[in-house]
Amino acid sequence: MSPAIVQGIGLLATAATLASFAQHSDVRFRLFAMIGSLLWATHFALLDAHTAAVTALAIAARQGSSQWLLGRPAAWRTTAGLAFAAVFTAIAWWTWQAWYSILPWIAAVNGTYAYLGLTGANLRTQMLLSDAAGLVNGFAVGSIGGVLAAAAALLINARAIRGLLRQQ
Repeated sequence: MSPAIVQGIGLLATAATLASFAQHSDVRFRLFAMIGSLLWATHFALLDAHTAAVTALAIAARQGSSQWLLGRPAAWRTTAGLAFAAVFTAIAWWTWQAWYSILPWIAAVNGTYAYLGLTGANLRTQMLLSDAAGLVNGFAVGSIGGVLAAAAALLINARAIRGLLRQQ
């Protein structure tokens, strides 16, 4: 497939990811994030970044289940979080390619902890680690969209943290 099409899919994933941040409804936020994750899976697969591709599929499942999980007792969220962490660890182990294969794992496990266990400024602060891992991964695998999305997420989360801390 032509590099332009591969990078184009990454830019579509970037658009879906950034659109998720603009949603005021949690359901729509998670829907756009899930669509973005499916596009990321396609993009990373075409870049032969296997760990990132399979991790993105699992993240789509996490995003899809997270709305339902939020209405459940904390023990359910903890169990689901541990199960997703185990899945992400297995994915990294089975698809390991190079040093950068750890980056999708860091982003996914950290994001799972943040999304299922934190709120407000704490959630956004924790997500900065995932965004940083995504930024380095984007550079490592040659994903223009990955770099743009992670850089934008870093800025968006930093701005949100500042706003949330001012409200306290």
